[in-house]
Amino acid sequence: MYKKFLNSFIITTTVLINTPIRAQEIKPMEKPTKKANPINVQYSDTLAKPTPINVSYSNKSDKSNNTETETASQSQNEKSSFSLKGLQIGAGIGALGGANFQLGYRIPYSSDNFFKNRLGFRVEYNTWNPLKSTVEDYFEKHPIDLDDNEFTAILDGHQFGALIDFYPFSYTPVLGNFRLSAGYYTGDFSVGASLTKSQEEIFSMQSQTSYEDIFYKVNGTATLTATLDYDVKGPYAGLGFDIGLLFGLKMYFDAGVVFTDKPNIATDIAGTGTLTICNDETCSSGTDIAIDTNNEEIQKLLNDTKKQYEDELDEIRKGYFPIIKLGFLYRF
Repeated sequence: MYKKFLNSFIITTTVLINTPIRAQEIKPMEKPTKKANPINVQYSDTLAKPTPINVSYSNKSDKSNNTETETASQSQNEKSSFSLKGLQIGAGIGALGGANFQLGYRIPYSSDNFFKNRLGFRVEYNTWNPLKSTVEDYFEKHPIDLDDNEFTAILDGHQFGALIDFYPFSYTPVLGNFRLSAGYYTGDFSVGASLTKSQEEIFSMQSQTSYEDIFYKVNGTATLTATLDYDVKGPYAGLGFDIGLLFGLKMYFDAGVVFTDKPNIATDIAGTGTLTICNDETCSSGTDIAIDTNNEEIQKLLNDTKKQYEDELDEIRKGYFPIIKLGFLYRF
């Protein structure tokens, strides 16, 4: 059987090798009737390639523009917040300064800055103008009784100050409201009293030469005035604190001194009619003089008055001007 299979394989192979292949049976590849346009294909391919590049560039530009817009918006918001937060406006009253008005700024909290958390700035203006007439009217109706003489008060003055505040406890609750202040004040202040005498009234003044009381009788009307005048110019040092009430509303208190020159005492007299320099306390006789500051006797009276006040006020005539004030402020 093996021989039969081998003979069949040989015969079949011989037939296939010797059989001729007809040329017509192999058909050549048909050529295309119309050639493809390589330019169009290339042009189409060329157009297709830049498309993702353009899309990618557009996305980068949009992202860049969005980033710049967001950065500018954040910067604008930060500037707007900085211009308001920490700003404070206040008004109050002072013991010697009168009405107090202030505008200030406390630097908002910053977690990484020691000094910014503790610094603030203020400018202040003190004036007696809004209160002067009220105070003087009160003392005119309720004069001060001193040695059987009734005096009325005189108040005037204004001061301007620029201060730096240091909060040692930063923004710690309660303790963070305590501050130390330093700065400079400039201005003036006058406080005094006036004594008015009318017809036939008698008053006395101690002579600074004989140290005896000299009696005067008014024939008409005479007003004797003595004032303590401060030239408030110098450095300021003090302390204070704020008490939070509601939202940004706070109550403030400050106490300090301005280191300045000693105040001067000025005396003056005005009136109508004459003064009689009495020979005794009953003024049964004496010498009449005109109420004129150019008169020598009147000058002696003014000097005696000035000296008497200087002796009495020597304890308080120091080289500093105290400032104590209390009021309300609103901090944004």
